[in-house]
Amino acid sequence: MKRARRSGRVLRWPALVGCGVLGTCAYVACASGDVSRHGVPLAVDAGRDGDATPDAGPPPCVPPAATAWSPTEESCWAPVKWTHSCYVEYAEQPWLAAPRLAWEPCRDLPEKTHGCRQMKVDWPVGNLLPLWFNASVVRDHMGYRVGMQQIWQLPESEFGRRRAVVFDRDGTPLFAMRHRDDNCDVGTPILGREKVWLQALSYGDGVTLSQTYLQGRYDELADLDDAAVVPFHTLSLNAQGNDSFLLVQLESHQVVLFDQLTDAFGLLHPPCGGLGKLLPVRGRDGVGFVPCVGGSVTPNVAMWARENGSALVGIVDAPGVVTLGIGSDGDTIAWIRTSIGDMTNSLVDEAELWTSPFATTPGGLVPAKRVLVPHMPHFTLTPVAVGGGYVAFVASLPPPNDGDLSLHVYRLSDLRHWRTFLGRLGHVPEVTYLDGDEVWFHLFEDFGGLYRQRLDALGPGEPG
Repeated sequence: MKRARRSGRVLRWPALVGCGVLGTCAYVACASGDVSRHGVPLAVDAGRDGDATPDAGPPPCVPPAATAWSPTEESCWAPVKWTHSCYVEYAEQPWLAAPRLAWEPCRDLPEKTHGCRQMKVDWPVGNLLPLWFNASVVRDHMGYRVGMQQIWQLPESEFGRRRAVVFDRDGTPLFAMRHRDDNCDVGTPILGREKVWLQALSYGDGVTLSQTYLQGRYDELADLDDAAVVPFHTLSLNAQGNDSFLLVQLESHQVVLFDQLTDAFGLLHPPCGGLGKLLPVRGRDGVGFVPCVGGSVTPNVAMWARENGSALVGIVDAPGVVTLGIGSDGDTIAWIRTSIGDMTNSLVDEAELWTSPFATTPGGLVPAKRVLVPHMPHFTLTPVAVGGGYVAFVASLPPPNDGDLSLHVYRLSDLRHWRTFLGRLGHVPEVTYLDGDEVWFHLFEDFGGLYRQRLDALGPGEPG
């Protein structure tokens, strides 16, 4: 691993600074000059030599006395205290920066089930319309926290402005940040049990040019400065992490690892041409999956484990087999696989659910085929959630209803099975979180889209 170096108080990795795969320098320099409390450049009188006079700018923001967001009660915003290549602000009163996260009985699913709740959308629809998607969920002994990226449709922006929000266990916004121009963006907060990864991106000609990542504890997000920054001045596709490490997928299909425990970077080389969603293993701070996508690739899924340094280990590969999805809660690894010959244009006719006690090497696995899973979508890597002795994923109905998707939950002890019909959707829903009490899943078809289902309310199910 390459040891990260400190330049001033900003953490940098020289191997990633410079020119990206576009052939032009990928780092966008920070705008020079002062920035106002409202996150916009202060005007400078260029005619006066050596004595620049800033414009007075807008009057100071006076926070309202409200205790919750409304279209007329908005937080004051201030520039973040860490360096980025465009203007990013944080909410000084986060509880006024987004509607409180609330829940109501599920009404938008085609099949009604007891114990199902969906995110409540109770704010006005109009010029100010928060659209929610891309959730990150984590649970501790006191409850669930949620990180979201929102699109706020504003009159002055054709495409809307995004806000990144961290919701506390009671649904109150704990932290929020936003961008102020169309060449900038803020990503979904990546939640760990004790810390959060924040991310901001810069664009040029519609292409991501640079990313800034930084991590802090839940109670210090508004006070983070350059000392917390992990800059990646190159192209990337997605990032995932937990309390102790960050995995960033580059456009070159390489994966950059930043290990917080050692302040070290590593460049991982997955043995495949395409990657699925990077998957930190919940309950194991130093382990993550790097899944391969498509074709006859070996290994199908690689694993990074801190104990193995920067090496990737093929973990569930087998000749003639494609892994469609994998997940782990740190106690059990579950994966769905099929033979290459079983793959059709859009669906896998027959796939298998396999499990093993957790291990970090192929020799440590005890693989067991558990149950046949018909008609898996293979046009994307299927997210497989594991937790509390259960496995959950999304599969399709058989023809002629293929394309109609259902949520499947299996209890690993006896393979008892529950199915919830989700309907015909344009995207494969993502199983966001699973434990012994609830399964959370995300539909990308409506304004809300985030659902949670109590497992003890699913009914008797089907015997294994």
